[in-house]
Amino acid sequence: MWAEDRMAKLERKMLYGDYTDQDRQDFEKIKEIHSRVFYKNQNAHPATHYIWHTRGDDKVRSSHAVNDGKRFSWKNPPPTGHPGEGYNCRCWAEPYYEIESADLTQTLLTKVTDSKKWTTFDFFKHYFAGNGDEVTLSHMGYFNSVIKKAEEVMYHRLEDQIAEKMRSKHSGILTYRTSNSYSALSEINLAFGGGVIKTWTGAKVNRVGNTVFIDG
Repeated sequence: MWAEDRMAKLERKMLYGDYTDQDRQDFEKIKEIHSRVFYKNQNAHPATHYIWHTRGDDKVRSSHAVNDGKRFSWKNPPPTGHPGEGYNCRCWAEPYYEIESADLTQTLLTKVTDSKKWTTFDFFKHYFAGNGDEVTLSHMGYFNSVIKKAEEVMYHRLEDQIAEKMRSKHSGILTYRTSNSYSALSEINLAFGGGVIKTWTGAKVNRVGNTVFIDG
């Protein structure tokens, strides 16, 4: 804490040109102490990856601004090197602990009431004599069947994608859309063929320590 406070004060002096050679030497010495303690703590509490953070002001060099918010491996540094390694670099690394698994639960909130299932004849009849009128899955009697098939073919993929978005978001409002064709819907009825399932996720992400929660 002392090193960070002292570095911040010297940093402000150097940014505005009000510094001496001794200030520069002190900054480099304290930076070395801070790095030594930081890497010692890294070894005590190993994190294989980190999130790059800049100071967010107009003094940040463009090559480092590109790294802001991105995840990097300690064993595989970006072309710029790790945060703080570059000359006069003020960036810092937030330890990133890989999440082995995500505990996400999807619950159907809307009650689904299907009509009697259409037969192949009903599909042909609608195709030739339906006057182009739209018809719902519930009216066809297949909404529950599609939901069950969606659980098999895409729910887990959607959970993985949302979990990854959560990790990069950390906190705040998360919106996410998908639109994918699934040939497995033809297993319900040939008339569906490679039907398209579209999703929209609207949720609030809240981070507490190294745990990220989502509600949406």
